[in-house]
Amino acid sequence: MSEEAVKEAPKPEAKPGDKSKAGAPAEGAGKGGMMGPLAAVVLLVGLGVGVGMYLGSTLAAAQAAGTDPAVIAKADAHAADAHGGAHGDGAKGNSLAGLHEINLNDLVANIRNKDGRRYVKVSCAIWVAHEDVEKIVPPAAGDGHGAAAENETIKRILRMKLEEHLRTYDLEELTTPHIDAQLQAGFREKIEKELHAIYTDVGADYRFVRRVVAYGLLVQ
Repeated sequence: MSEEAVKEAPKPEAKPGDKSKAGAPAEGAGKGGMMGPLAAVVLLVGLGVGVGMYLGSTLAAAQAAGTDPAVIAKADAHAADAHGGAHGDGAKGNSLAGLHEINLNDLVANIRNKDGRRYVKVSCAIWVAHEDVEKIVPPAAGDGHGAAAENETIKRILRMKLEEHLRTYDLEELTTPHIDAQLQAGFREKIEKELHAIYTDVGADYRFVRRVVAYGLLVQ
């Protein structure tokens, strides 16, 4: 054989962009292996940014509340009220402060349309201003043998008027859920009317009674 025949045939030149079939799978596998860690890093960075923004906004709100004069004043006022209540300062906000309780005791009357076979019993107390106490319970003249007893005349008149009002209710009305409120409203009206009839020098719009409570209702 000739030397020219023995020489190896020249290899074809590789063109730019040509990739061997053997190298393609390896390169694809390398790219797929890098996507997992890269996605995890992006997720962690996103979570960190979100948490940081939330904490920053919360801290800013807390700092703003702590430096807002209106918020501080409101908190101080609430603390002062609590401090005063703990030391027995209950007059503030008490609707009965400065009032005097007068007990009209038990009221008894026959129930309407029952021919005297059924009756109703209820207790009543009223609250009036201190300057009106003696209008309802005038001091009795002493007899020289000790303290004078209460003058029960006006209280007795009021009890008679309230028992008269009780006789206007029938059995069905006395067993309704809101009978206490109805009795209290009716008692207030009767007491005011009677006291204005006794003390004619008081204006028509003046109110003697500040509160009325009917309790212990008993229907027999």
